[in-house]
Amino acid sequence: MLLSRAAYKGVHITARNEQEELEEKREIKRRLTRKLSQRPTVEELRQAKILIRFSDYVEVADAQDYDRRADKPWTRLTAADKASPNGDNTEFRERERRRRERAAIRKELNDYKSNEMEVHESSRHLTKGWSSEIQGGASPA
Repeated sequence: MLLSRAAYKGVHITARNEQEELEEKREIKRRLTRKLSQRPTVEELRQAKILIRFSDYVEVADAQDYDRRADKPWTRLTAADKASPNGDNTEFRERERRRRERAAIRKELNDYKSNEMEVHESSRHLTKGWSSEIQGGASPA
């Protein structure tokens, strides 16, 4: 079967792309192998003070059980704590204003979703807070 010139070029390009991909993989493998073979010796690392010496022995001791979760002191900050040292807490007020603004936008969007947005019949069971009055009287079940 004879291939048209365009079809032949397509086959040739695909084969060439696969060949280029193989060559690229070989090159990456060669570079990585070379990097691994050029690693510094232990003595070179010690001289550069990169490799530290560890004891040959490990000491194991019993420890009491304790809560390992980190303390998060910022969760206990008050508005006075967040104010700047010179008493000017305009940054704090601005952050609070932006936070309230974002909360209002979120509330408005959630109200729209739960009261006005149409929900497809097949998705009603997946929709939290779906309003049956808006959707034509059928109740979500």
